[in-house]
Amino acid sequence: MVDAERCGRWCRFRTKVKEAGAQARVDFALYATIDPAEGAARVDELVDAGAAAFKFSTFGTHPTRFPRIPPQTLYACFAAVGKRGLMAGIHNENDEMVRAFMAEVEAKGITDYTAQGLSRPPVTEALATVEVYELGAAAGCPVHIVHCSIGRGYELAAAYRAQRHGATIEACVHYLTLDEENDVRRLGGKAKINPPLRPRREVEALWHHLAAGNVTIVSTDHVSWSEDRKTDPNMLKNASGIPGLEALYGLLLKGLDQRRLPLTPRRAPAGAQPGGAVQDHPCQGRVRGRSRRRHRADAARSLSLPRGGERQ
Repeated sequence: MVDAERCGRWCRFRTKVKEAGAQARVDFALYATIDPAEGAARVDELVDAGAAAFKFSTFGTHPTRFPRIPPQTLYACFAAVGKRGLMAGIHNENDEMVRAFMAEVEAKGITDYTAQGLSRPPVTEALATVEVYELGAAAGCPVHIVHCSIGRGYELAAAYRAQRHGATIEACVHYLTLDEENDVRRLGGKAKINPPLRPRREVEALWHHLAAGNVTIVSTDHVSWSEDRKTDPNMLKNASGIPGLEALYGLLLKGLDQRRLPLTPRRAPAGAQPGGAVQDHPCQGRVRGRSRRRHRADAARSLSLPRGGERQ
């Protein structure tokens, strides 16, 4: 189980390690991130405090909680993270393009279920993905895409691995099981997530890449919201995230069975770490609480059903 500590201060990081360690019921690891104003200055402090990896975003979700990190700062951070032998996880959406498409959707008065996909088309993901893989290659840092909803992303990851760069990529269960034209149409804001659920052709493309061994990790990436945060008639005003941990793994296993795919794929992606993208971490014990968490299943190893929890 991997949780994200969205704080660039080692003291707060260590407090979270201590508090989570006292309550956790399973082994866990923590991502760290940075304050954009400080850049890479505290990377070493956070590694020494126990960070298993770092997480950054190319999209500005929140100015302090989860800000956009510009490419020049990402490059410096990747260099510092790579020197410590860790990887950089990325929320992969191009900020400028998403904001331009959102403005266009709003200007046209589009508020129904299609607004989310129109405001974040596949090119916004692909552009951010290739940017961070290239920055990682130049800085000598393995880069992990923490969620990818488009087939093109897995093609890019495979291409960078073929060039012997550290490039791993993660598929979420909802991207493998839900689609825009059926499920987002039916569920509305309850199916809003960033990046969006895609049309069925992209869902099938992800299954193709899973079968081919191009998916490093399958995860739940789930989150619980109160219903009032997910039922606004204006699609873009709803909170982003998919609940339903108790159903997600069952849906994945159903999809594997329907496609006659094994629980353990025939081969792991070249260049992928056999135990997953996050390094071994000393934080062990029980994890419970309200912060959002990610259950992960290494696509190169057996899938196992979780006992419960929340999203990263």
